[in-house]
Amino acid sequence: MKITEEILEFASKQQGAFNKDEVMQHLAHAGLDTSKGYVSLALQNLVKSGNLTRVGWGRYKAPDQAKPVFICNPSEDTRTIYTSLKSRYPNSNFCIWDTDELLPFMHHVPNLHFSIVGCNADLIDFAYDYLSEIYSDRFIVKNPSKEMRDYIYAKRDSIVINRLVTRAPICRVEGISSPTLEKILVDILNDEEFYYLRGDESYYVYKAARDLYNLNEVMLLAYAHRRGKYEEIQEHLNYEGYD
Repeated sequence: MKITEEILEFASKQQGAFNKDEVMQHLAHAGLDTSKGYVSLALQNLVKSGNLTRVGWGRYKAPDQAKPVFICNPSEDTRTIYTSLKSRYPNSNFCIWDTDELLPFMHHVPNLHFSIVGCNADLIDFAYDYLSEIYSDRFIVKNPSKEMRDYIYAKRDSIVINRLVTRAPICRVEGISSPTLEKILVDILNDEEFYYLRGDESYYVYKAARDLYNLNEVMLLAYAHRRGKYEEIQEHLNYEGYD
């Protein structure tokens, strides 16, 4: 019991995440002799009980109950797009949101707005054709290349259609499939339509997101790995600027 209490006291004093070696070092300084196996088991039990949160491979932190979980706030336009697609393709999966969700995290707010539609790869062409029919007055693009970025930015209320990655972290918000914060943070560093967020702005977005909301780093890094962005996401998580 003494070791468990000492681990919890150590965790409560940390500003960020810590690993098992740091716990071992603390216990040694406190005059407590134990093994790595015992500490691993203690950390595992503390995670299961909710007294610690696992935030990465072998990294832990005290749970921050004050921070809420991010939930998208679907606009009326998002609801209409989602309802239209589900009505036409009821057995298909979609994930829909728009760039207004990013505004609380941004330092420089651009005058642009577009919606993002994620769907299965084999449905992209069908979704594109269908949305082009019912939204003939809007610029719609599928799997945009860098050459298409300026067109997306120039046309207000553009619709971007991308492939929905398998096991992407999404959630249901008022009956609409929306991205989690973890999905958004990975996608903005991967998809061409978010080029305007690259550079310093992306670090600011990550810092603001972590300050405002509870971020599941295990989920974030697992999705980053599937999108080939693991190292870049790790760099953004470890960045210590903007304090």
